[in-house]
Amino acid sequence: MYKIRQANTQDIPRILELLQDAGLSQSGVDQHLHTFFIVEDEGNRSKLAGSAGMEIYQENALLRSFVLKQGAWNDVGLQLFKYLFLWAKQHRVKNLYLLAGVSPTFFQLLGFQPVSWTEVPSSIKNSEHLQQIDSSARERLHFLQLS
Repeated sequence: MYKIRQANTQDIPRILELLQDAGLSQSGVDQHLHTFFIVEDEGNRSKLAGSAGMEIYQENALLRSFVLKQGAWNDVGLQLFKYLFLWAKQHRVKNLYLLAGVSPTFFQLLGFQPVSWTEVPSSIKNSEHLQQIDSSARERLHFLQLS
């Protein structure tokens, strides 16, 4: 059984380890910790089963650091997305952006659509997280308007 909860300062080392293991950027986790969420395996709380974070810029947010251990996907993958969408709506986020990585089809099934870099708000473009990406990765940006 898995539990999703908002991250706290004690979770930072485990989040960083999870991101490092997945080959993802660890920068900015501490700055955006209040909008990071973790997935814990209630049977083994010493290791995280997943994490996801958001960088909030008024009504826009960048969904980042979305990682789930392979064994957790079937049990909690969609549940984590629902949790994130609900949290974002409750905090008046209207537009979610993300880098789709190697699985754009999965995100498109959730309603995300490819978006041109020129259409991305400057607040999202200027995110430290996106500033670190190669310009060719911009093609993988996706957008979802929350209703």
